[in-house]
Amino acid sequence: MTRKDLTDKELIKLSKTPPMKKTYIREGKGFAIRIMPTGSITFLHIYTINGKRKEDNLGHYDHVSLAEARRKHRANLDKLEDGNDPQEVLPVMDVVEPLTVDKLVEEYCAWRKQNLDDQSGTRTVEKDILPAWSGRIASSIRRVDAIKLIESKALGDGKPGQGRNILKNGSAMFNYALYRNHVEINPFFGVSAAVPAIANRSGSRELTDDEIKHLWESRVIPARVKIALLLILSTGQRPGEVAGMHTSEIDSNWWTISWKRIKTRKINQRDHRVYLSPFALRLIESLYHKDGYEGWLFPNATGDAPIHRAALSKEVNREIKNKGGVVSRPAYLGLPPWHPHDLRRTFASKLAKMKAPFECREKILNHAQKGMDSVYNVYEYDDEKKEWLVKWGEYLENLVGDKAPDTAKEVFSIEEETLKQLVWRYPLTKIAADYGVSETAVRKRCNKHGIKRPPQGYWLKCCNTATT
Repeated sequence: MTRKDLTDKELIKLSKTPPMKKTYIREGKGFAIRIMPTGSITFLHIYTINGKRKEDNLGHYDHVSLAEARRKHRANLDKLEDGNDPQEVLPVMDVVEPLTVDKLVEEYCAWRKQNLDDQSGTRTVEKDILPAWSGRIASSIRRVDAIKLIESKALGDGKPGQGRNILKNGSAMFNYALYRNHVEINPFFGVSAAVPAIANRSGSRELTDDEIKHLWESRVIPARVKIALLLILSTGQRPGEVAGMHTSEIDSNWWTISWKRIKTRKINQRDHRVYLSPFALRLIESLYHKDGYEGWLFPNATGDAPIHRAALSKEVNREIKNKGGVVSRPAYLGLPPWHPHDLRRTFASKLAKMKAPFECREKILNHAQKGMDSVYNVYEYDDEKKEWLVKWGEYLENLVGDKAPDTAKEVFSIEEETLKQLVWRYPLTKIAADYGVSETAVRKRCNKHGIKRPPQGYWLKCCNTATT
């Protein structure tokens, strides 16, 4: 390889009278040309990086001028000074648009629907969080924003429970975003300390036997809601788990709750089996589903999902006044304040008084196990569950007697032919309201005379004709 200063005149001469074999002519700092016997001339940059000799093709003469090749060579030298290989192609980074809260809510709700049976969290983020932060970049949300949002609900509207729901479900959504690198912080972390009004307070309310009988005999609360409350009491399960009961979960005397809709699912991804005592089955049968019915035991208004657990609380603490302002239906059914979860506490407390073993009570309640038991004790205590749930059911049977719920002292007199016509013209709820009785009383009358009723969902499909 010879060394000399190249000129355009010399390049023209070399192209017309090329050498007999491939030849390199090199200037300083690695700039060179390669001449082929055919007369083809290629500009090169010859350099060494990381101990390796490399050649960078700067272009062919005629297509690339000598001056342009030298400009490319100087650019390569600048890259080498910075420690970069001139021939290394840097990856083209995709332009990622910032994730908005709207998109995060959409993505999170879709993930929750695919992976979890419990959809209660989606309602909170869509109803309370999205309207407040719509259009904002998710990573721009800070703790001060979360505090302001929760305080506006818990303090301004005076609803601590709503504030707790926002904290719980907002934190879950931003944890989802955090694990996927959408955001760098969870703005809901530590918010409960800044808003004491939403702090959970351990309850100690336990219903007495007289209060249980009062609930059983009450006719001011919707029958289906009352059955759900009584099932919480008779099975000891969480209000949300009872509200989401589905016929597919019930096999004979056993109710299997999918791990996906259990509170402790993050700790223990195992389904939970609950034995249904004769008393509990009696409650389920009182729902009067038609033979062969498959679906939710407590469907919402549209029938496409179960009622939300919050609906149970709302019915319990609901107060109704007539036009004159006189209370026609007292809050908490006229009892000292209580909530659906207190029925689960009542179950646990009374089972303890009946001397049920601690391990059995914990398995029935499906509390998360602690210590080494959470790893090594996989025994499900099915026999013990059955024994004590049957005993508890018998206790409740003796307590309330043989009366069916919601029908105490109701008198519903109507001609058989009239009732036959009414049940296909109006929903049972309207018939019951018109005659001043419960829906259960209407159902019992139909059963007594063998009157067939519209199937489940009939009035949802015929809502345009089921009017007053």
